[in-house]
Amino acid sequence: MQDLCFPGKEEDFLKVADRLGLKLTFVYKKRPQKEGVMALSDLSLLDSRKALKKDALVHGLFETEVRLNQVVCKIAVKNNCTFLLPFAPLLRMTLPQRAERLAKWAFAFRLFKKYKVKYRVVSFAKDPSELRSKLQLDAVVASLGK
Repeated sequence: MQDLCFPGKEEDFLKVADRLGLKLTFVYKKRPQKEGVMALSDLSLLDSRKALKKDALVHGLFETEVRLNQVVCKIAVKNNCTFLLPFAPLLRMTLPQRAERLAKWAFAFRLFKKYKVKYRVVSFAKDPSELRSKLQLDAVVASLGK
């Protein structure tokens, strides 16, 4: 599975990723001249409907003022966008915040299924201990009613 993370020390992330069977793509604020890395600017922040560009990887689904609805879903399908749902921030939330976010995820999954929107659950880990295997991420998605 391809996963996105914000590394501190790449070696630590690679050791954990190898044990979990993950293939990592490192995301940096500025693009270093390496293969298998991307800049944060390569990801579209969902701050307006204009972020839903052709073949875009869209993040920030619940951190911005733009609400997920049928209009956003239809535009995303038309432009072949993929929504990225970050898992690591869930680990850093308090229980009430986590419950609220998981409820939003469940709502999003229903809309994604109805409108056939592409999505990926990625770690967005800032620490190697926040990386999770594909099996664990799939289990969370399945429990929320994929």
